[in-house]
Amino acid sequence: MLISQKLLYNKVGGDESYTPAYGVHPIIKHIPTDAIVWCPFDKEHSEFVQQIRKNGNAVIYSHIEDHF
Repeated sequence: MLISQKLLYNKVGGDESYTPAYGVHPIIKHIPTDAIVWCPFDKEHSEFVQQIRKNGNAVIYSHIEDHF
């Protein structure tokens, strides 16, 4: 099955959904290797944080739950 044919949904319900790793990969090629990246809506386990770190970038992340 092609990635574009996969159905993405939230199994738990509600409006919170998570981006899979393959959704982050096309973005990474546009991030300079020496850039520090801020992920303003993420937690440490987020695929954005994990995949961008794997690319060798420093990552700063924050989430609204951390502030209340």
